[in-house]
Amino acid sequence: MSRFCKAMRHRSCPFALLLLAAALIVLLAASVEAVPQGTAAWTEEPWTERAERAPEAETMLSDPITFNLSGNEPRDVLIGGARYNYSDCTSGSCCPNLGNASVQLWMEKDETWLQYQQMAAGDSVELIAHTPEDGSADLYLISYANSSIAHWSIKSLSSYYHRLRLVPQETGRLFLILSQGSSPSSALILDVLPRPPEAASVS
Repeated sequence: MSRFCKAMRHRSCPFALLLLAAALIVLLAASVEAVPQGTAAWTEEPWTERAERAPEAETMLSDPITFNLSGNEPRDVLIGGARYNYSDCTSGSCCPNLGNASVQLWMEKDETWLQYQQMAAGDSVELIAHTPEDGSADLYLISYANSSIAHWSIKSLSSYYHRLRLVPQETGRLFLILSQGSSPSSALILDVLPRPPEAASVS
């Protein structure tokens, strides 16, 4: 018989042991609740929500800058891989669409007007635009890879030429066409390549 039972009457000893066991159970339950949550078991569930893609940068076109062609003529014109002196093309013998009476759209690089160029995404390309009438003109950027068409409306003065800066962000082959009314320009082709990763700096 334990000292606890000796201190109490013989008939009340089992009841006292029952109370002692109940107290121990309460203490154990309290200690379990006090355990930090970090030790709890975790269950894994599959991630069902689709991850959002980062928004792609948007192709930008600057406002047109008007300039007088006299004194700002290109040195030469590149068409279909053939290079012509600009002064020889003003007669229309080699460039039938070159002249103030037609809708014109060119790319300019190193004093050369051209209809094809290759560049990296995010680089800028200079555009030269002209319309035979005052008013608005429509510039279309057609993406072959994305099957999309971007459209800008620009104001044009027939007595001047206009310089615009295009910064394409999407890669692939792009087509550029300028139109006024029912008269389109010749199409430009722009092959935009992915920008190469920056070279790691040497420490």
